[in-house]
Order: sequence, then C-alpha cells, then structure tokens
Amino acid sequence: MKSITALSLLALAGSALAQTDGTFTCSVIQSCGSNAQCLATCTQYTLLGTVVDLVGNSSGPGANYSADISVACDYKGQPSLAGKTITVSGFSNPPLQHTDSCNATIAPGTTDLFFVYVSSPAGAAITYSISTVCYGGIPATPANLLAVSVALGDTGRAGLTGNCTLPTPTPSPSPVAASSTTSSSPSSKPSSSAATLAVPLVSLAFGAAVAVLGLTL
Repeated sequence: MKSITALSLLALAGSALAQTDGTFTCSVIQSCGSNAQCLATCTQYTLLGTVVDLVGNSSGPGANYSADISVACDYKGQPSLAGKTITVSGFSNPPLQHTDSCNATIAPGTTDLFFVYVSSPAGAAITYSISTVCYGGIPATPANLLAVSVALGDTGRAGLTGNCTLPTPTPSPSPVAASSTTSSSPSSKPSSSAATLAVPLVSLAFGAAVAVLGLTL
C-alpha cells in the first residue's frame, strides 16, 4: 500500500529535483508531481493510452492493482510500445484513514498520458509500473502535450507521425540588442555652456558681497 503522504512528497520535491532554466535533474521521480515536462524528462516511457481493464482487486480502500493499457502513442521509450497492450502495476485507491494520501486511481475507458518504467529485473519477463503513484494518468490536455513536446525537443519529436505528433513550442523571442544611440533624456550634469555661464555669475555675486561689506565698514 502506498504510504507517501502529501507532506513527504513536498519534502522530496525540495531535495530531489533541481530545476534550472527549464531543465530537470532527476533523482526521485515522485518529486515531479504532475508536471508533465518533468515526468517526460525523467521517466523511461511516455505513452498515450486507454485503460482497457483492471487487473487484481481494484475495489475497496487501500487496494493496489494493475491496469491493461492499450498504447496509442509512444512519445518516448524504446523498444516502442505503440499498438501494444501492456499491463502496468502501481495503481491504488486511497485508504479510508488517509483519504488525502497519494493514490493513483484509474478507471477503464480512461485515455491519459502515462509515464511508466520497466520494473522487472534483468532477464525476467518485462513488466511495467506507473511512475506517478500519486496521480496515475495525467490528462492529455493541450498544455500537457505541449509540456511533453518541450521535454522531447526537436530530436524527440522527429520520429513522431500521424495522430502522435506533438505541438511545436513557440520559439522564444530573441533578446533586443541594446541601442547605440544616446538617450534623449535630460542629463543630470550641467552642460558646458551652463558651467561657463555659472563662473561669471559667481564672480559677480562675490564682488557685490565685497562692496556691501565695504560700505558697512
């Protein structure tokens, strides 16, 4: 039974995932939360699929079960799983005593993005597990598909065809070069003509002060 709570997930997110300029350093996959770009970067397979059936006891609080998923698109992962039906473990219902705990509830007929990995040991029959134990599938919204596209980059999108193509991110605008022209705003320093004019004015004021002093004496 999954025991990762919301608080422990936040703790993992603070220490296990570094994000710099849109790139991710993956350590603990759960720290991605439901961030599709992070998940597509950090997980082994990124799939678009439909749940055909549930395997195991999927009823009742705290139940852990698997799902048969028909894969429509394999955005990332080799060998490709597109067109295949795979069994993915790691789905669960929340226990009654911890209704806010992590769970990956799923229902037949659901079409979502699924982030999975090969969970079987080397040499054994291949089995798959869900990476997002707190969310199950991630909705295949335009925003999430765009996030996957960003994660894959031009190279990752190159081999996608048909209904599996992803939206191309809009290029970031190029930084505007600094203008070589001088600013037209008034300068805080006096101009040379103003400085030239200030000299005789100071001299005249000084002379007047001396004259007044002489008359007083």
